[in-house]
Amino acid sequence: LELATNDGNTNYNGLLVSLRRRFAKRISYGISYTWSHNFSDYVDNLTGGSTPASAYNYSLERSNSPFDVTHRFVGNAVWEVPVGKGGVLLNNDGLASRLIGGWQLNSIVTLETGTPFTVTAPDVSQTGGSHASRASCIGNPYTGASSDRSQFVGTGSPGFFLNPAAFAMPGTGTFGNCAPRAFHGPGIQNVDLSLFKRFPIKESWSVEFRTEFFNAFNHANFNNPSASI
Repeated sequence: LELATNDGNTNYNGLLVSLRRRFAKRISYGISYTWSHNFSDYVDNLTGGSTPASAYNYSLERSNSPFDVTHRFVGNAVWEVPVGKGGVLLNNDGLASRLIGGWQLNSIVTLETGTPFTVTAPDVSQTGGSHASRASCIGNPYTGASSDRSQFVGTGSPGFFLNPAAFAMPGTGTFGNCAPRAFHGPGIQNVDLSLFKRFPIKESWSVEFRTEFFNAFNHANFNNPSASI
């Protein structure tokens, strides 16, 4: 007889530091950094398997939350190019000022560490189905590992994100000893840029041209690796 309940425990600890400058002298910016650690002893039905490895020892499930992001930095800036009315150059209402001035450059930079994932293994516990099954940790998973994405992305890559030799199948009739969600993925590095141009028509009318570049430098951000043995 097996009973499944919709409950669990989670706690979050974090530090948030931010710096903001309101728009003045043609520039504004904001910088925000968050350090946090989120623990939980469950995974909901939407983000993973919702049942523990051993229903008789729920403490084994306490680890990083599926949403744990240790470091997150976000910066944004708006710069109105000092050309045109009110600027350093062409500070008048002439035709050249209207055509050349009115440009605004904007940017958003996002840097964050990855979310946790679990190294899984086939279930050999002989305790029935409908429960999580994890690998056994037998060594240092970071020995020989690389953070250089060119080394571990693709089937023919020479390196690895975690050392496969650090994991093994659990013994028959046992559960794997690796903690759930023990390792964090590669994270996100992203820069968005935009350029606006305002064409004044009269005092209360204007037309604005916008061009926006999402992930402007075409930086590859990868999901968590496949992690099963």
